[in-house]
Amino acid sequence: MVGRARITRSAFLEPGQANPRFVAVEVETVGSLPVPVSLASIKRDPALANLSLVRNSRLSVMPVSSAEWKAILAHGES
Repeated sequence: MVGRARITRSAFLEPGQANPRFVAVEVETVGSLPVPVSLASIKRDPALANLSLVRNSRLSVMPVSSAEWKAILAHGES
């Protein structure tokens, strides 16, 4: 993880699919983290054990709780 983004358009069917089953969202950049946060460091943090990214690494957009976000940001400050 190298930065923060904001959802600007909620889930919609991804265009161009023959049998629509995937959704997409539109995002805009909000800012970067001082230090990139690796997936390995996220997986090592017990505070992030329930994060969707840890359970399903194919996700690129997911909800995070306030506590999880603070833990991720703490990794980005190191």
